Amino acid sequence: MNIHLKNHKNKSFNVSKPGLRALANESGAALVIALLLMIAMISLVPAALQVTSSEFDRSENFSDNRELFYMAEAGLERGKSVVQATPLNELLAGPDGLVSATPSDAVNDDNGTVAGVGDTADNAPYTWNNVAYDDVAFNTPAGDPVGTYFFRVFDNGDDADITTDSDEMVVIEGVGLNAEGDTKTLNALVRRKVLLPGTMPGAVTLTGPTSIISVGGTGFNVYGADGTGGNGYALDGTSDTSCDGQEAVSTESDGTIQYVPKNGEASCTDPTCMAANATSYPSFSGTSGNSPAIETGQDEFTGLEAERMRDELIPQATVTYSGPKNFSGVTMGTDLAPEITYFDSSLKLNGSSTGAGVLIIDGDLTISGSLDFHGVILVGSCSTCGCPTCPGGLAGTGSAQIYGAMVVGNAVNATVNFTGSADIYYSCEGIGLAESIINNNVQFSTVSWYEVNN
Repeated sequence: MNIHLKNHKNKSFNVSKPGLRALANESGAALVIALLLMIAMISLVPAALQVTSSEFDRSENFSDNRELFYMAEAGLERGKSVVQATPLNELLAGPDGLVSATPSDAVNDDNGTVAGVGDTADNAPYTWNNVAYDDVAFNTPAGDPVGTYFFRVFDNGDDADITTDSDEMVVIEGVGLNAEGDTKTLNALVRRKVLLPGTMPGAVTLTGPTSIISVGGTGFNVYGADGTGGNGYALDGTSDTSCDGQEAVSTESDGTIQYVPKNGEASCTDPTCMAANATSYPSFSGTSGNSPAIETGQDEFTGLEAERMRDELIPQATVTYSGPKNFSGVTMGTDLAPEITYFDSSLKLNGSSTGAGVLIIDGDLTISGSLDFHGVILVGSCSTCGCPTCPGGLAGTGSAQIYGAMVVGNAVNATVNFTGSADIYYSCEGIGLAESIINNNVQFSTVSWYEVNN
């Protein structure tokens, strides 16, 4: 930039301004840089949008995955509650009663599914144990569907037989299904020790593939119910309307009963054999009204289950006696303080004895005096014990008064000898006293769980 000046002689000349020229040059450079930065920023917008979209997708996928996980987990938790309350062999059969299969051995049945079969709109849910099972729906507060879950139970492959359980462990499979059709599957291996069923099959339950019932007279009675299709008994001997009656005797051995004369046990050849006079038969009364009221082929409480129950309860025994015992009277718990009493050999009771809770005898039980007991008596439930009289049986009943249930036998056989003037009553109250002391010992645990790749 040039500026014209005049001197005192009025002559003009030019003066140059280098700083102003530099300022003009810098302003142009700044404009170029600004334009370049703007172009660079604009070029980053698509990438930023893509990153934001990817993050949104990942966040949405995480949310969906979490919802599916929670739904599958809800299926597992529902399955656990059912496993705790239902015989495992029933669960393995599933609602249709067919064999449950592992995923790799799937067959054309419901595969043990007990919830989530179909949907609430198909009007054809499975009915199992008089309960209709369908998938369980999750909805938003506005009622919009989020998803459903179902679960199934199958054998853990502990042996070659997937139709029955032999180690008290099964697999629960929970499946979550969202509204878009995505699924997540969780499997849990659970272990359940059920020490005592809520009901017993009979006032006297005989376990094992063979059983012999000997009857020495008509002075005893075994009451499974107060009449045909009737109730069980309260602890005072009255009818308990809250308790469904059972048969007098329920035996695991199958087939028809072979009747032989009194003291004719040597001629018994069939799995279930009764040696008695015909006049003894009315002493067995139960819900069927038959005389005698004996159920064969029961599978609600087997010899294997009796041995498991014994094995689980012995470590929890309140009192343990070693070697054969001959008591002239003993107290084995009360109604207010029931106990688990364990004898590792034979027991003979003379005089007057009382008890409440659970009584376990590995050898023979002989009641020569009187026994007033409320609860569950387990006799000879050990097929491998080393005591001289094992596996043990009920050798005589004297003048016993038993309210609850009696289990005799193991996975091999059962022998009972009803004598004297004993009265054995099927009583839910008596069984409840036994349950009250062992329920705290029922163990349920998750052994392992894992997510199945869908």
